[in-house]
Amino acid sequence: MSLKDCDTGVALGSPFNSFSTFARGGTVVDSAANPMFFPAVRSTGHGVWKRTGWRAYSTSSIAFLTVNGALVKTQVITQKIKFGDNPDGYWSDATVQFFDPAGTVVASACASATAQRFE
Repeated sequence: MSLKDCDTGVALGSPFNSFSTFARGGTVVDSAANPMFFPAVRSTGHGVWKRTGWRAYSTSSIAFLTVNGALVKTQVITQKIKFGDNPDGYWSDATVQFFDPAGTVVASACASATAQRFE
């Protein structure tokens, strides 16, 4: 996954790996290996997915960011996923929002990703 400024398209850090597991019935679990979270710890994300069109899906997930066990932010990722001819891979565009514990947006970014099924 690659984060970027939504207005300028300028990269925010280096690309990083993540995992998403989509379950039948519409749930998703994700994890990310983004070094930008240090010293915060990001929990596993939990969310939902749904079909939005031909080979098109959307997902939304939420994760906690903690420092020394205390909640400092929540992260919400909303993706638009598109499959091509290969059903084992997709690409996506996303918005990423960070909220303080009171629920106020404190930061946001855009992201893009390509994915490949793990077998």
